[in-house]
Amino acid sequence: MKPTVIALCFLCLFHDGESKGELNASKEIGVDVSSGLRTYLVRTSLPGRSVTPFRAYGIPSDATYLLFQAHSQNAPVTIAYSAKTPPDTTASDTGTNTGLVVMLKAWDTDSTTYVHNSNIDNVTVLLVVSLHGSKDPVPGGCNMEFPVEVSPFLRLVMKTTELAVEFQHASGGVPREAQAPKCSRNLPFFRYDLYVYYLDQWDLSEEHYLEAVSKMLDPSSVKSNAHQVKAYRENPKTRALFLTYPGEGAVYSVIVEQVTWDGTVHEAAYVPVATYGCLWYSQSQTCRRLESAWGLVVALLLSLAGLIICFRGHRFFSFQMFFFGFLAFSLISFMVFIAITRAPARDGLLAALLGGALGGLIWTAVWWLFAIPVLSISLSGLTLGFLVAATLLFTPLGEVAFLQSSLSYWVFISCFMLLPALLLLPQAKVLSVVSCSLVGGYCTILAADQYLGTSLSYVVLNVVRRSLIPGGYQASNTVPFQLNDVLLSMTWAALFALGTVLQLWSERGRAPFPQSPYHKWIRDRSSAGQPLLATTQLPPPTYGSIVGNAPPYEPPPSYNSY
Repeated sequence: MKPTVIALCFLCLFHDGESKGELNASKEIGVDVSSGLRTYLVRTSLPGRSVTPFRAYGIPSDATYLLFQAHSQNAPVTIAYSAKTPPDTTASDTGTNTGLVVMLKAWDTDSTTYVHNSNIDNVTVLLVVSLHGSKDPVPGGCNMEFPVEVSPFLRLVMKTTELAVEFQHASGGVPREAQAPKCSRNLPFFRYDLYVYYLDQWDLSEEHYLEAVSKMLDPSSVKSNAHQVKAYRENPKTRALFLTYPGEGAVYSVIVEQVTWDGTVHEAAYVPVATYGCLWYSQSQTCRRLESAWGLVVALLLSLAGLIICFRGHRFFSFQMFFFGFLAFSLISFMVFIAITRAPARDGLLAALLGGALGGLIWTAVWWLFAIPVLSISLSGLTLGFLVAATLLFTPLGEVAFLQSSLSYWVFISCFMLLPALLLLPQAKVLSVVSCSLVGGYCTILAADQYLGTSLSYVVLNVVRRSLIPGGYQASNTVPFQLNDVLLSMTWAALFALGTVLQLWSERGRAPFPQSPYHKWIRDRSSAGQPLLATTQLPPPTYGSIVGNAPPYEPPPSYNSY
């Protein structure tokens, strides 16, 4: 009995392993490519654990190679040259955005690739086949790193705060069965342009995803729908660095151009690649801006404090000192902590909160003890300048080649940090009001930014990320700026204007700056010991002096007295 049970268990394990390794053949999907178009699309559903032949027939004689593609939203599929399971890594590409090049032979009128779906469930895919002539460059034809000999696809290297898009050099197009030219001779004649197309914010639907990918398949469609970016300025030329914006989908594509001897430009597009700026397979954990309740609480408290500062910051001067001290020191604490420990950004938030609270208390104490308005308001002016500089770097101005080094980047920020303080310091009250209105208005919209999923919170965060990421100063400055971003930016501008007008109007006729609470307490304590009915009337103390330390009052001599 016991040997029988062991044999049955062995057979079950063998059958289970065999079933897991084999895929079922599925019905062929055919596309007639004889109508004269350059790109053909088929949207279909692949059965679970299946191999589906994808065949293009009616190929015209002027086509020399075909580019087959398969795109899915969240489940990886494999496109291969054969139906063999599992396919060889040197003859297949696996992912959510895959593609292979098929070089046509002399009399070929049809060509077939195979799409493997090793997932249990059905997968909706967008199948694409593109036709190219003998003068069109071959994307990935001069491959040096990827496993497939001709690698027309892009590779994404994802990290928490940035991603890299990698591709391989193209080769020159040739007639069917002709010998390909040497890569070393043709490389200088190719130009590569990188494009990005942003999906609607927080629209994670499959329909929108596949529609966006379909706009990035051929050069003319890419140029009309996407935005060209400058993201690879240093070696290697085939690697582009981007900052990620979790939850905001983006489709990347590379167009290679080759100019022939007669000045004609021939171009081809690589297989586009899409991402949501996070690991899609754990979407609920990584695609959310704030992953914990306390993070939402901090954002709400910061927005509430910003609203108070925006409209009453100068009136509540001590609170203004704590607020700007908190902002400045929390930013410094976060950057220093991450730079030293190389810990995840989530661990740096606690250091930022502790450093910010300590910095706010220290800067408030400076105002209470010294009561020098010009000194105290200088930090507000520097914070104002930093926000202005970060906003300018958030615009296309950040793409200027001058700003692609750490030295020039921080020189630019330092100059703009000092500029508002130097211009408005003679009018210290105006500097205080403007700083409160602009910085307070920005903090006010942060809570709405988190809930709406806009990119305005990255105005400051991008400065931090560029400083902490190796090579971050060369990263692309392209930012997804859509309708919600425009509306929230207009809200920020309105808060700034209203806050400035309201504070200047409410502070008219009042002293430029309030009295230091500590000095006021000392003065009140000194005056408490004086008799209620004084025989002589003392003059008011001079500005900046404490009553207890003021020189004794000596009445002037009377007229004709000796």
